[in-house]
Amino acid sequence: MDPVTLARQQAGRELQTLAEDFASSDEAAFMRTRIAYIVISVAVTLFLLVLTIAGGNWRQLGLFWLVLLAVMWGAFWLSQRRQRAQTHRLMELAESWQRSAGVPPL
Repeated sequence: MDPVTLARQQAGRELQTLAEDFASSDEAAFMRTRIAYIVISVAVTLFLLVLTIAGGNWRQLGLFWLVLLAVMWGAFWLSQRRQRAQTHRLMELAESWQRSAGVPPL
């Protein structure tokens, strides 16, 4: 094989490994974030429940609760979607380099 094909094969393998590493670290980070958001959601819910029992306006507190949770989980969803799209593009790039070198993707 010529040096260009070998270099493309090696680059494709390295990109594939990098993409797999990113995907596994992303999943671990998303799991930690998801657990933290669940804990925060429960804490906010309990706090607002105490305020409601203490005589707070349940409509205002309920609206605050909905807005807070919507913003928090919406940001998580957008971040997760963006990160997965970037990892997917990196995997496609690795497959493209491997195809151009004549190596079937892993």
